[in-house]
Amino acid sequence: MTEKGDKANIKQRLVLAEKRIEGLEVSRSVMKEEIARLREARNFYRSFVDDAFFGAKVGIILLDSEFKVVWASRSIERFFGLSAKEMIGKDKRQLVRQKIKTIFENAKEFEQRVIASYEDNSYVENFKCHVLPGPNRKERWLEHWSEPVEKGFFGKGRIEAYVDITERERLYNAFKKSEEKFRLLSENALDIIFSLAKDGSITYVNPVVKEILGFDSQEIIGSYLAKLAREQDQKPIFELFRRVTDAGEVLKNIVVTVLDRSGKEHEFLLSCSAVERAEGEDDDIAVVGMLKDITEERRLERQLRQAQKMEALGTLAGGIAHDFNNILSPIIGYSELALIDLPEDSAVRENIQHVLMAANRARDLVKQILNFSRQSEQERMPISIVPIVKEALKLLKASLPSTIRIVQEIDKDIGIIEADPTEIQQVLMNLCTNAEHAMGKDGGVLKVKLDKVKIEKGRLLHTGELQRGSYIKLTVSDTGHGMERHVIDRIFDPYFTTKKRGEGTGLGLAVVHGIIESYGGGIEVSSEPGKGSIFEIYFPASETLEVREEAAETALPTGYESILFIDDEEMLAEAGRLMLEELGYKVMTRTSSVEALELFRADPRRFDLVITDLTMPNITGDNLASRILEIRPDIPIILCTGFSTKITQEKVREMGISHLLMKPISMKELAKAVRTALDRDRRGKNG
Repeated sequence: MTEKGDKANIKQRLVLAEKRIEGLEVSRSVMKEEIARLREARNFYRSFVDDAFFGAKVGIILLDSEFKVVWASRSIERFFGLSAKEMIGKDKRQLVRQKIKTIFENAKEFEQRVIASYEDNSYVENFKCHVLPGPNRKERWLEHWSEPVEKGFFGKGRIEAYVDITERERLYNAFKKSEEKFRLLSENALDIIFSLAKDGSITYVNPVVKEILGFDSQEIIGSYLAKLAREQDQKPIFELFRRVTDAGEVLKNIVVTVLDRSGKEHEFLLSCSAVERAEGEDDDIAVVGMLKDITEERRLERQLRQAQKMEALGTLAGGIAHDFNNILSPIIGYSELALIDLPEDSAVRENIQHVLMAANRARDLVKQILNFSRQSEQERMPISIVPIVKEALKLLKASLPSTIRIVQEIDKDIGIIEADPTEIQQVLMNLCTNAEHAMGKDGGVLKVKLDKVKIEKGRLLHTGELQRGSYIKLTVSDTGHGMERHVIDRIFDPYFTTKKRGEGTGLGLAVVHGIIESYGGGIEVSSEPGKGSIFEIYFPASETLEVREEAAETALPTGYESILFIDDEEMLAEAGRLMLEELGYKVMTRTSSVEALELFRADPRRFDLVITDLTMPNITGDNLASRILEIRPDIPIILCTGFSTKITQEKVREMGISHLLMKPISMKELAKAVRTALDRDRRGKNG
């Protein structure tokens, strides 16, 4: 071969070599890329597996044939406090002996099971471990699972799993506690708890059934609950249970009547529901429920409704009394004005005096109605009980039948007590009303006696022990049918009554007892069938307090000041103007509270006193008073009302109002209130 040919051959070989080199470089680059992709896929797989197990509360450990850890999921640290990096390469047997076993409460059993499974190449299933709390771990329950692997990507070895079953254990323990609580609650419950089979027979009933119905639990298991009801109720109760078992209906608070062993009726609230079961599951219990005994509640409910009717009547009476007082106000006012102008020997004067007398009696009657309907706390003050008793008896005389004769034995000089007049009237009215009922249509003698007694040593009365001291004794006796001993023992119980349905609430004597007990007094009762009854009421006498008696006034106090008088009823406004002008005052009236406010705002110094009604449209009297006081804080104001449970003397004083007057207002009361308010205001300015 020539030299030229050799050169060409060498050049050709060099070209081929270069191409091979280029091919190798391409292959190497491709291999690098593939290796990178494989590494990325491996890392992604490991991360995915770690995240999946971490979220699922599962820890995985892979061991090689020598039981060394070749891989552990990230979640394993949460269980043992050891990271995966700390475990990889370590002999699992040594880890168990040195570290992991100290984590478990049942460590010895765990060590024996795990090491034994390694040695005999066996499975471990459902081994429950209690993980003790530590610096890097919480208290948990784990379920351990382990099995040998013959061929894995790491060769022969084992795969171990630790499953967090803490929540399952918590629920299981909670269920056990709940079951125990249910048993304790059921056995100690005050209501009857029961379960029924599908045919309606009783499969369980708690022990309280003995206390309520008189049956032992075992005695009625197997019988039918509906059979314990009244005959007319048995079929409806069977139907109720059928609706529960067949239609799955839930019954709540259905009133049923059941008979106890003695045949006495008990009213119950029945609540029950069907027991839910999985498909194919069979159980003797088809219905569970409860019977709440409401016999006493229903009785009290009926009595409460009756008491509420009485309260409603009292509220209605208050409303009527308010309107009635507005009617009486002009009658009294104009009658008093007429008497001023009539000569002493006028026949008309005598007629007007009778009108005024009748109006005053009507006013007294309204006071009794208001006392009955008043709901606010009553005030106690030093009072003489004599006029209160006489006033109440005068009112009673008009309402009692003519067949009952009232006999009074009242010592006028018996002293005073600290009490509320309304409560004293209430005590007497209740006692006398009961006496009237005891004497019935045939009538008899109602005797009321007041005297003063001294108790030298403690005395035991029907309502308790009476301490030594001075007392005023109110005795109310009748010649009625009397009472037996067992009735006397219960007469002060709320809602206890011997009256027929609709004739009484059974609250009267309970109220009397409450009032007298609050005073520190006592009650003695004596009675025999056919011989009438005697009630002796002891009020503690007050030795230091004195009743302030008003000095007799020969002339009404007068004045010259300017007064603004406001009442939405024109007749009342006019009567007020005439009475005040008769007393010497300059008076301007308004029937609109809005107009009155504008008039006062235009010239606040024009008036020396404002008198306003409470109940008025647009601006009520109390609000009007507040607005006037904002304009002129020193103006005296008198507030008038026919009846109100919201306004009291204390409240009007807090508002800066001088006085509260209750309608109907006599000329004497008006004159005194006006003069007192004006003089007090003048003393305040001078002081």
